[in-house]
Amino acid sequence: MRYFRSQGKSMSSPRGRKATERAFTLIEVLVGTTILGVGVVGILTTVSLSLKASGEGFRLREAVRLSERVLEETLAGSDGISSAGEEGIYKWNVAQRGSFHETVLTAVTCTWDKELARNGQSQVTLPTAKPGQNTGSTVRGWG
Repeated sequence: MRYFRSQGKSMSSPRGRKATERAFTLIEVLVGTTILGVGVVGILTTVSLSLKASGEGFRLREAVRLSERVLEETLAGSDGISSAGEEGIYKWNVAQRGSFHETVLTAVTCTWDKELARNGQSQVTLPTAKPGQNTGSTVRGWG
């Protein structure tokens, strides 16, 4: 190894750097890498939770659409509409009863498995009231 002084200038190392230049130490590189790693993990966790939440919002929208369709078919008196059924990941149940001044009360409840919930299921219920002929008895499942 040769070290030399050239006319009052700083010394050079064998690798061609000046002795006054400074490089990162191993500890500084490790600390920087650790901080960067923690930041990346935090960002990826946030993105993952955001995607799961948006997926749950999509499932809620689909459950509401299914419930609205079943409710419309029930209120229209469509033949062939049953009091319960399944469609994809959704299970629905129709409950009707006539109770107040010849008004028919109808509710459609739609349930599905929820990924993030502790209890494992979510549900949406759409109730409605329609003037009609009260028979005084439970029509389907409610009451």
